[in-house]
Amino acid sequence: MVKINVVGVDLGGWGMDNTALAVSTITPTESRFKLYPSFSEWLEYARYGPSYLYEVRHLERLPLGTNTPKIAQIVQKIISNLPGETPILIDITATGRTGMDPFLQIGLPCLAVTITGGDTITSEGRYIRTPKRDLIGNMKIAFEAGEMKIARGLPDADTLIRELMAFRMKPKISTWSGDMEEWREGTSDDLVFAVALSCFGGRWLCESSGPVLIDQQIEEYQI
Repeated sequence: MVKINVVGVDLGGWGMDNTALAVSTITPTESRFKLYPSFSEWLEYARYGPSYLYEVRHLERLPLGTNTPKIAQIVQKIISNLPGETPILIDITATGRTGMDPFLQIGLPCLAVTITGGDTITSEGRYIRTPKRDLIGNMKIAFEAGEMKIARGLPDADTLIRELMAFRMKPKISTWSGDMEEWREGTSDDLVFAVALSCFGGRWLCESSGPVLIDQQIEEYQI
């Protein structure tokens, strides 16, 4: 069974907020049409497309004020223990494209994500623009459907579960004023966004790149 490992980095906006890191293993599984054969159940899940198993292997909330070059070095150390070339998705919504520069300067395989208020995922080279509902929605439904596994023993596992259960998708995204704080549900959702980035990245790469990238991964690893 093919699997892909992805790192999610929720940058803390030039040290003003905590940065969170997550490593998830994403495995394509059977379609939800097979898992939920009744029409009413299928309608609930079908809009999210194929089914995936998300396994959260690593969580880390970095100290406030950790600078971006240091964050890049920490991520480099994490992926040095992973097999193959591990994609890294970085939220640059608060920092702009320069937030990814320290990662690129040390040769890390990065994709930059900007969260938008639109309704379409677009990409150009390394840069992906995605609505918040697509970034968070698939992860939330996977968590609620039991398709997300969080490794036992992770120091922040309980915190992540609390954040996931408390997280609410804000309505009326179209009224966003441009204030970055309006994207966040509180001061403690950085782990949610880091995991969402890793899960979104695995799903996006599976559906856009196919086995060319996935085959570089192996099934199991330990940090």
